[in-house]
Amino acid sequence: MRVSEGIFDFFKGKEKTIGDSPEYKGWLKVYLKNPDLAEMHKRHKEFLQYFQQAETNEGILDFLDFSGKEMEEKYIPWVEKALNRYGTQGTKRRMKKQFPDIKPLDIEKAIQHVLTRRADRS
Repeated sequence: MRVSEGIFDFFKGKEKTIGDSPEYKGWLKVYLKNPDLAEMHKRHKEFLQYFQQAETNEGILDFLDFSGKEMEEKYIPWVEKALNRYGTQGTKRRMKKQFPDIKPLDIEKAIQHVLTRRADRS
């Protein structure tokens, strides 16, 4: 084994799931904009299966973890304004202060919802 291979293996060890992989994240961006183009990726079938499974599980978590009405009325409008000003990390920190009772998963979902909506408009 060459030294460079060992170095890359070290960094790969930090990935917990396929969804944490930069390769998957890149594929997902392409897939959301152009599924036909994403189909050319060598790991397309694997990534698509993971994406569909995650999408199915996300629906269950949505039902269990937050009130949709509260998300739409309170969090989403606040996140839309904050993202432009503070970016993703700054918005996360400020949401914790603004809404002390909010769950971390709800913060992630609100930000992801706004980012997805923006990507759809593009």
